[in-house]
Amino acid sequence: MTFTVVQKIKGKHYLYECTGEWDSEKKQCRQKRVYIGPCDEDGNLLPEKKRLVIKESRTFGQYHLLKELAEQSGIADSLEKAFGKSDAERILAVAMLRISCPKTLRNIKNQIEETFAAELLGAEDDLTSQYLSGFLSRVGKKENAIAAYSKSMMKDDRTVILDMTSFGSSSKLFEMLEYGDDYRRTKLPQVSFSLAHSLDRDMPVYYKLCQGSIADKSTLKGMVTDLKDLGAPSSHAIMDRGFYSPSNISFMFEEGLGFTIPMPFGLKTAKELISESNKHLDDPVCCRMIGGSLVHIWETVSEPVEGKISRTIVFLDENSMNDQRNILFARITDFEKRMSGAKWHPGIFKELVKNRADRPLLKMFDIGRGKDGMVSAERKRNAMSFELNKCGKIIILTTSDDPAEDVLAAYRLKNEIEKLFETFKDELEGGISYLSSENSARGMIFAEFVAVTLHYVLASRLRTAGLGRNVWIPDIISLLNKLKITYMNDRWRLNEVSKKQREMYEALGVPIPAAHDYIGFKPLS
Repeated sequence: MTFTVVQKIKGKHYLYECTGEWDSEKKQCRQKRVYIGPCDEDGNLLPEKKRLVIKESRTFGQYHLLKELAEQSGIADSLEKAFGKSDAERILAVAMLRISCPKTLRNIKNQIEETFAAELLGAEDDLTSQYLSGFLSRVGKKENAIAAYSKSMMKDDRTVILDMTSFGSSSKLFEMLEYGDDYRRTKLPQVSFSLAHSLDRDMPVYYKLCQGSIADKSTLKGMVTDLKDLGAPSSHAIMDRGFYSPSNISFMFEEGLGFTIPMPFGLKTAKELISESNKHLDDPVCCRMIGGSLVHIWETVSEPVEGKISRTIVFLDENSMNDQRNILFARITDFEKRMSGAKWHPGIFKELVKNRADRPLLKMFDIGRGKDGMVSAERKRNAMSFELNKCGKIIILTTSDDPAEDVLAAYRLKNEIEKLFETFKDELEGGISYLSSENSARGMIFAEFVAVTLHYVLASRLRTAGLGRNVWIPDIISLLNKLKITYMNDRWRLNEVSKKQREMYEALGVPIPAAHDYIGFKPLS
């Protein structure tokens, strides 16, 4: 005989199937139960709970961060105004991927499928390498939209023109590639790249590409014209020592272009200023704490070109001075070891100088042939004293009326941007090598520029939070890469945000993602 039994256990009801069986040993009837499932008090089975079916898990944390920074900084809004919502989402998706894990477009589909970037931005297209190559080609043709993006980012900001750089490429698509000044070093044709940076927003806002063979003065003049057309009320050029020459200085004075440029130490005027500055820099009244280092400041004037007097500032950074002196004497010691026990011969100088950095060392030694036929070397006191005296110092010529501390901060800004663009140049070659046309390459360069701008915004947030010395962007990407979003039972569910991830979002001024924000996102097809 078979029947069902409802049993109540800790307030819940469970249904069992019972079968009566005769126990021949004990000479009595016994019940054998088989569990059926949970039920109500009347024995009606409750609906079976749906099992958790996990379809896939994607990286989420860093893309939430980058999307929020793009919106807060105005990058997302400017892209949408210039390109429209759909194209803006695609450009931003490519830029975010270039920051998180730069790869060639050939491998980008697999990368996108591992992330939640496209869902966050609402980019619904199948972002394959073929599709993106065609899309970037369309972007590259939209010169007016690219200009509109910069105009929207710039508004009425004060801008600085950062020094022209160049990058080489083996791509055969780019008609702007020409053999320029860097050909001897890279053996590759070059593209010149100039950048404008907003002082008010503290981020790059415009770039310009030119043929590698065009003179720096022509490129600079073109940048000034472009920025005026885009509505920048004023521009100021921040150049490096390589641009310093009497003709270039005269050109900037004649064009009425404000500038900040360091003076090369090899000039007679620079040597005189270095020597004269010592007695002034010792004055404690001249000392300031800048960027965590004690900096001595002496202001004077000089005449870089005939008839033109320029404000001249000598800075001495004590941290840099100590570092540079340690490096200098480490090189001197290594150089002396190489000369010790070496046999003299006509080609000894080429043998001693292993690279360009060793050439200045020759000026610090009186090198000759000893009586025993070995290399004889004696330190030159004056030459070595001058090299020591240079350590930690920089001489800046400027037309700016800003306080000396702000002049130094603006010049250091150029160095920070240059470090980012060194990475930009390396990654860009990988990005454009497999593209199908020059327009695709132009589109990729624009997407890379957006990525570098977003990268700089993140770096600036790090500095503001006081984390710049302890944490760098790869550390943040690695930390947030562990935050996943999982697709379960036809909906997205955000994994738990760890304490360290919460603290990082808060330090960078980004809202902590909440699980319920993503439940309604479009399901997977």
